Amino acid sequence: MQLAATGYGPGEAVPQALAKAEVAVLVAPGGRPLSATAPDGASVVPVFTSPSYLHTAGRFGYELMPVVDVLPLVPDEHVIYLNPSGPVSMTVDLGALRDAIAPAAQPAFPATEVPVYGGGVGPLRVDEPDGARVRSRQEQ
Repeated sequence: MQLAATGYGPGEAVPQALAKAEVAVLVAPGGRPLSATAPDGASVVPVFTSPSYLHTAGRFGYELMPVVDVLPLVPDEHVIYLNPSGPVSMTVDLGALRDAIAPAAQPAFPATEVPVYGGGVGPLRVDEPDGARVRSRQEQ
């Protein structure tokens, strides 16, 4: 992430890495993510990828959670402020993060509905060649 933030790596690498990451999120009373204002005036939700960056920010309440669970809790007009107390911090747009999470949430091999022996439909199983049901000895 530091490479992308300093211009030495692709910018899309940050949302892709965050899509699969667990982060520490500062929490407000009631357990919602803490909102803050960045130096440029942007509305942000600070998140931390490292305990050292988290502890540098001070002793505040936080929760560890996957980014996929954080995203729905972030207000639409906010951005993620990644490691604001670290040597390299950056903001991440919610749209870019949603785009990165969508492919990560899709199953690698979705089940396909096919007719099964005895009628009806069921998921295609990998161990069934061409979707044909393998009969047990009792059915033969």
